[in-house]
Amino acid sequence: MNSTLNNITIKHCMPHNDLWSSFLAVTDAIYDSSKMPLSGALNIPEKKIISAFIAFRDNKPLARLVVYEPNFTEETSVWCFGAFESINDSELCRHLFDTVINAAAAKCIKNIIGPMNGSTWENYRIALNWDYPTFFSEVYQPPYYAQLLIDAGFQTLAKYSTHLQSNISYAADKIQPLRTRLKQNGVTIRNMDLTNFEQEIVKLYPFITSAFAHNFLYSPIQFEDFRDKYRAQKKWLDTRFVYFAENEEKELIGLVVGYPDYFNQTNKTLIVKTVARNPDKKYNGIAQVLCANISDAANSLGFNRIIHAFMHQDNKSVNLSGFFSGEKLREYALYNRMVKQPLIEN
Repeated sequence: MNSTLNNITIKHCMPHNDLWSSFLAVTDAIYDSSKMPLSGALNIPEKKIISAFIAFRDNKPLARLVVYEPNFTEETSVWCFGAFESINDSELCRHLFDTVINAAAAKCIKNIIGPMNGSTWENYRIALNWDYPTFFSEVYQPPYYAQLLIDAGFQTLAKYSTHLQSNISYAADKIQPLRTRLKQNGVTIRNMDLTNFEQEIVKLYPFITSAFAHNFLYSPIQFEDFRDKYRAQKKWLDTRFVYFAENEEKELIGLVVGYPDYFNQTNKTLIVKTVARNPDKKYNGIAQVLCANISDAANSLGFNRIIHAFMHQDNKSVNLSGFFSGEKLREYALYNRMVKQPLIEN
């Protein structure tokens, strides 16, 4: 599956075959030693890979992507592309994506979505501005990537944002009545117990998968994969910033997960990455209370800022961030391109 145009050659490969070293070498033309560790370019999930593509110009590997077959609950006949990296060359990228579109058309695929490494459980989206330094858990990409996708015929499918709470104080008088009502309804709040880590993951799995099931482009995840993700994160977890809310039956009904921004050595900053709750009305306010708890913990430990990370534009988390005076720090976008018919001869 090769295609050539204007000294540009697109080649197909798969992980660990003869061309895989060329696939990995694309990043050499893009990142310097300071940005490479922040890029996530070497973190390439290999499950559900259909194919990988490399764009060469004058025999030099300068752009790449992986095509995945996702398992979206609400979308069919879709591929997603991930592990996308490229020099700032619109012609090169257009030819790369046109080749992918041809391959998709041959399989009756109707839509290409990305960047997304197979599912929303993995890295996805592109940042639209870099006015603030990369923070922990965020993937750095060159600022021209969004324009490359637009030039290649992609349109914005969804937008996301990260907000900064520069003042950790909040309206405590509005939180206390919520605490009182939830306590009367049998809700208790505790920190995650790392000494019983495996059991805590067993408790988390059904709650998280249920809470996220209606999220945009949700994909089911097997327990083993879910567990492995949390095991990989365990070394970064600080349970002072992980709160479980449970009902009288000790069922999980609310969760907030925060991490220190390990990248920021000048301002102590906490990152709130996950907020989830049971939708039952009797638990209304639990998200605000959990976020108040994490704010109190951050304040007591000398943190002076909180980042509310990666919120879908239509998600209630945006309103929750506003309640805590979060202001937009960075925007991200996810893109799609419809597949109509083959565009170039292979």
